[in-house]
Amino acid sequence: MHRLLSHVERQGCTDEDLADIAYTLQVGREAMEVRLACVVSTLEELKAKLAQYLAGEKSVDELYRGEIRRDKDALSILADEDMGRTIDAWLSKGKLHKLVELWVRGLAFDWARLYDGEVTPRRISLPTYPFARERYWVPEELAAATSGISSASGCIRSCTATPRAWSCSASVRCSRGRSSSLRTTW
Repeated sequence: MHRLLSHVERQGCTDEDLADIAYTLQVGREAMEVRLACVVSTLEELKAKLAQYLAGEKSVDELYRGEIRRDKDALSILADEDMGRTIDAWLSKGKLHKLVELWVRGLAFDWARLYDGEVTPRRISLPTYPFARERYWVPEELAAATSGISSASGCIRSCTATPRAWSCSASVRCSRGRSSSLRTTW
């Protein structure tokens, strides 16, 4: 949220950009386990709500937060054809707050439906989700063991890491016909 608020403030976005921002966040991002949504009419409202949320305010008007894992059972009761008709009715009446209340709890919704029959906003460049700031380096033993292998001579090697263990393999096939392999796990 910090990155989004900072971007909106720095880029000089205006109310005309609000539909593009919303559309990009709705259809251009993967829905995660923890969700946040807000219903706004102006860019100033968006900035104010994000700033209030980031300041730790617990109850921000028309700002919704939910966790799918926690609300999964309650939402599964609503998953039937009647719910689809209810959502259609909410959309036709402009009751977006009811839709986002369920979405933050895990409702799967095709956000493009909001723009049926209207000009579809465009996707724009916005900050992406931050990734974990963990780095994984090749252990010195493996680096030393494979240092003689050169991709310039037509050889291939690979090394993958997970947060808990290294599983590295170097498969070597050289243009000279020689081949060998090395597999190590830490």
